[in-house]
Amino acid sequence: MPEIPWAREELDRAAIILRDTMAHLVRLLEPDQQPEIDLLPEPAVLDWQEPLRHAYTATVALTARKHRFAADAVRHGADLLSGWGWAVEEDTGPAETRTVARRDGFEISLYAFGPEPGVSHRGEGYGISGQTPHVLLYEPVDFVPPEPIVTADTLPDGALLCYECDGLGWCPCCLGRGFTLDDDRRRRRCQLCFTRRICPICEGAGLKWIHALNGWERGQYPHLGSN
Repeated sequence: MPEIPWAREELDRAAIILRDTMAHLVRLLEPDQQPEIDLLPEPAVLDWQEPLRHAYTATVALTARKHRFAADAVRHGADLLSGWGWAVEEDTGPAETRTVARRDGFEISLYAFGPEPGVSHRGEGYGISGQTPHVLLYEPVDFVPPEPIVTADTLPDGALLCYECDGLGWCPCCLGRGFTLDDDRRRRRCQLCFTRRICPICEGAGLKWIHALNGWERGQYPHLGSN
């Protein structure tokens, strides 16, 4: 697929912004710690919706020392992000404190886990993760269904077109892609070939040999009869 001009540069710049923002947040939350921010070396597809878009992700692990409890650090981080103009949503359950902040397509999450529901301890660990905006890196290419492996005109003697794929050879459900698209155009694992891509009945041959058919398979070809 042809790459879209300047798309990679835009995404690389976004990765720098994300890393610098997270580093600044770390310095304010835990100034005595200098953890390395783990930035994904290459952008990845995080949301498998067509057309596929790529994003960088980054993570960093911290220990709640300045703020005593991890939940306190998460809340303070949320306040900082909110003050910087990020839209913040909190999702605090019995065993997890989590904040998600979004701005201009960027997303930063702070999360803390307690060893027991409703219990906090000093020195708890917590984490920060982030992702850049999702960017279209490659020009979308229309899918072209594959040609059949075999047709009625090219069948060898003693063979019949596969009763499942009718000679296609590729999986007739996903047409050889290994996935299908739902109503939102998100990729879902093909439930017929389970990403193998080929027809599971003929194993990609597009045909079935008459002499090798079992009784049930012969029933898929009514003109053969039961003999």
